[in-house]
Amino acid sequence: MQNITDQTLKFYVESNTQTDSDLCEELRSKTFNSMEFPEKISGRCTAQLLKLLINISQARFVADIGMFTGYSALSMAEALPTNGRVITCEINPKAIKFAKQIFAKSSHGYKISIQQIRAIQLLEQVSTPLDLAYIDADKKLYPVYYQKVLEKLKPGGIIVIDNMLWSGDAIKQETDRGKILAQLNSLITKDKRVENLLLAIDDGVQVIRKIT
Repeated sequence: MQNITDQTLKFYVESNTQTDSDLCEELRSKTFNSMEFPEKISGRCTAQLLKLLINISQARFVADIGMFTGYSALSMAEALPTNGRVITCEINPKAIKFAKQIFAKSSHGYKISIQQIRAIQLLEQVSTPLDLAYIDADKKLYPVYYQKVLEKLKPGGIIVIDNMLWSGDAIKQETDRGKILAQLNSLITKDKRVENLLLAIDDGVQVIRKIT
């Protein structure tokens, strides 16, 4: 995914942001070298934002909605305490195999539970209130994921939604996907149940805190 931000600015921001662990760096490199559509992987700054939010909020139970090769799941697992858990989902068997091989090398891998199901199925199974959820799956279903996650989130819990600028298309609204994301950005901003901040890092990240 081509980011909306200027590449020089992107490089500067990444250079002045906490670096990945060696294993997360290995995961990123192998994703780009061996997987189809490697641009689906989350941005470095987004991963560090997730880790920071987990540490600040002292989250324990986290949902990763759309795993791909496991970069965001592993990043969050590294920030969680020993009794923390990440639940995640992916329907691509190759991506699941890839992620499991990486997780097996991590001392935090035991915190991650993968299910080969669709995101909405994973959310329907959640019975314990979520402390934090990261949404990065089918963009056309983002409005559904947002509402479902909000139902499962504890008061004070956090939602992070990736690709909310979609290379600027959420502003231009020249495609159906851009229109959907623009409508969701507007809905979140007007939603009295939450407070939010849309960040222009990577491909646009909505950070949302549930008030009630």
